[in-house]
Amino acid sequence: MQELIQAVTYHYIERKRILSNKGIGNFASYLEAGYTDLPMVVVMIDNMAAFKEYFPTEADEINSLSREAQGVGISIVITAATVNALNYRTQANFGKKYTLNCNDSGEYSAMFGHCKMSPRENPGRGLCVVEKRVLEWQAAMFGESGKEAERSQELKEYIAKRNIECNTSALRIPMIPERLLLSEAMSVDKNEFRKMGILPVGMDFGTITYSNLNIMTSGSLALLGDYDSQAQFMTNMLKMIAKTVVFHDMEAVVIDDKQRRLQEADSYGFVRNYITDVAEAVAYVSDFMEEVKKREDDTELSTLLLVLNNPEVFRQISADKTASKEFATVLKQISEIRVFVVLGQIDNQAVGFNASDILKALKEERKGILFAPVAENKFYEAVGRPKKETSFDKSMGYRFDNATCNKIKIFE
Repeated sequence: MQELIQAVTYHYIERKRILSNKGIGNFASYLEAGYTDLPMVVVMIDNMAAFKEYFPTEADEINSLSREAQGVGISIVITAATVNALNYRTQANFGKKYTLNCNDSGEYSAMFGHCKMSPRENPGRGLCVVEKRVLEWQAAMFGESGKEAERSQELKEYIAKRNIECNTSALRIPMIPERLLLSEAMSVDKNEFRKMGILPVGMDFGTITYSNLNIMTSGSLALLGDYDSQAQFMTNMLKMIAKTVVFHDMEAVVIDDKQRRLQEADSYGFVRNYITDVAEAVAYVSDFMEEVKKREDDTELSTLLLVLNNPEVFRQISADKTASKEFATVLKQISEIRVFVVLGQIDNQAVGFNASDILKALKEERKGILFAPVAENKFYEAVGRPKKETSFDKSMGYRFDNATCNKIKIFE
């Protein structure tokens, strides 16, 4: 249910921005000015009493939205069996009130205040207020049958027919699926994966949108925590690039460990070298740093991706003070020259005074993903007080990006 609230809140904020940019105060003035690109949004909640019982926090948020959202073209419609199901604060937020036939005639007075009228006992008959006058109204009864069950069946058949005929549909409420499948996401949201240099690395639990990584400007990404999750992340990232390489001007070098969890990348056309030998990998890293220096004067080159997933190679480079300092300098500069480095199997340990220059640079850059509950974070400085985890599994992680830290779900 929180996803629905977030979706409505997002549209509310976005519409306020649009109206503000046009110099218009509300949706009514927007329509009077002749604009038609923002449709009316209607949120319907059937049985508000049950909604409040099961979703008390969300019910309070709906109350807050109902006060403000109408001004930007978002209408909220709620139903209740009795007036007592709606507290005074809720009722005060809704200017238009309608009743159908009630079992207790006192409900009309509770709704409209000292009302002596009662509607006729016809199906669909009720009371409403128009210009401060209580009037009787009649709801249109769908279908030709006089029996409710038969009318319901007619309505279902009509909806099924219209679903086939219509090309448009209601806005989809964004949700994070139990299993976030890369193949399915790339099929459903093709355009999200076709932006040059932008890689969706998962979905953000806070915004219920893709968590995007700009490999042309981000510079580096450290991976910490559960290694199975790290391997899955790197495998899917490389697979994602391979399937959309036409939209990315890129070439890559993959340095893997003895387990060869990333071996599939050796068959990808954009991967110019796949290395597992430690000595060869250390030598390449030295060449890589020289190549980075040359790229500073040539901004027309393809984006270069280095995936370093070998702890022994990382240990040897870190142990060499000269190489470590040079590599740390590279990590701080590459965001401006279309070079991106992914460093896997980084220990989730505090970075002390005697730590290598590379680890200090990674901590300072603060760009990484921790595949563990955020309370277990030891590598980065904490952002606020860690929240207690209600659920966490291998498909989840915390993405650190400069000053932010967001929980994400990665692709399978």
